[in-house]
Amino acid sequence: MHVRIAGAGRHVEAWPLQAVGGHGRGAPPWGGLFHRCSWMRPRAACLSAVAGQGSALFSPAGFSKKDGNNVSLIPRRNQLKLHQLRDFIAVADHGSLRAASRHLNVSQSAMTKSIQQLEKEVGAPLLERQKRGTVLTPMGMLFVQRARMATAELQRAKQEIQQHMGGGAGRVVACLSTVPHMILLPEVLKPFLDRYGDVQLTVLEGLSFAGVEAQLRDGSVDFYVGIEPERRIGQEFAVEPLFGNDRVIVCRAGHPLRGARSLQELRSARWVMSAAAPSDTRLLGLFKKHRLPMPEHVTFGNNILSQMVAVLNADMLAMMPRQWLEFPLTAGHIERIPIKEAIDSPSIVMIRRATLPLTPAAEYFCDLVRRASARMPGRTAGRKTAERSRKPPVRAG
Repeated sequence: MHVRIAGAGRHVEAWPLQAVGGHGRGAPPWGGLFHRCSWMRPRAACLSAVAGQGSALFSPAGFSKKDGNNVSLIPRRNQLKLHQLRDFIAVADHGSLRAASRHLNVSQSAMTKSIQQLEKEVGAPLLERQKRGTVLTPMGMLFVQRARMATAELQRAKQEIQQHMGGGAGRVVACLSTVPHMILLPEVLKPFLDRYGDVQLTVLEGLSFAGVEAQLRDGSVDFYVGIEPERRIGQEFAVEPLFGNDRVIVCRAGHPLRGARSLQELRSARWVMSAAAPSDTRLLGLFKKHRLPMPEHVTFGNNILSQMVAVLNADMLAMMPRQWLEFPLTAGHIERIPIKEAIDSPSIVMIRRATLPLTPAAEYFCDLVRRASARMPGRTAGRKTAERSRKPPVRAG
């Protein structure tokens, strides 16, 4: 099969369709697949071709009268604009065009036009309007992930340049699990703010890597410091071991079971667990490992505060990091139950995207975390975690 371009009845050139996309004999010197031919009038015939990452317009209208074999190649400009990505993300976050336009302080008509232009550029509907609001189409769900990553990286690049030039503006978003909150953040916070006092620091609490994985991937969170994931994670993330840790079984001070010496004695007790944290499977795995029936009474708490309230006020038991025994707010109010069975405990690690650098401010925060971790007991533990990091972290500057 051949594709023929003609103008004013003249033969210009013909290329085998299967050759398009390469530079072999008989192929045009550009790649792509022809997808539309519009015959407008003689000498104004146009053929639009998709060429790799963009498009090009081939117009016989540029022929000279003396030489009808000259074909002009006119690159098609990319119409994708940053404000379109911003508007699209706002609609995805707020659930309607009206709410998104209010959030961004733009008119709803301007917002609608922006989204329509974006959908035209992408070539697929991204939003679907329903009675209760606006939802993402399947293509929109795919595109919003890339849009978030692109806008986050551009913002990070701007902040990086400003910080390298001596400016302190920018933003750092860190996600820390319970143990780093208790023993690392107190040592990191003051020196970080002394150096980057103008940077907006956001510290999130995350019981597990799984709960923040999506935010790490799209760039809305810079890094995670917390318990080591049980599962193997992808090559897009770099995992850096910080220190080993211990978990213990705790109860309120004066609990009737505080003197128990084995899991068997605790089987009938009431337990509180976190449904979101890998420690749950480790606790249940502990009973299974020793061929004991699972606990009969289990209550689930979504955060560490609800678990601590259950331990202090409902005579429940929990498996928690040993640091809770020394934490000023709980020291003296909870006790360790000295069971003979060993408890497998996850190491504390730092996880970030492997291929993209952090801003100087975020990198400085990570360096402070490393220094504080070096003083922790069990610093050399958890080396096996290093095997999970296919690529070393990339440092800015």
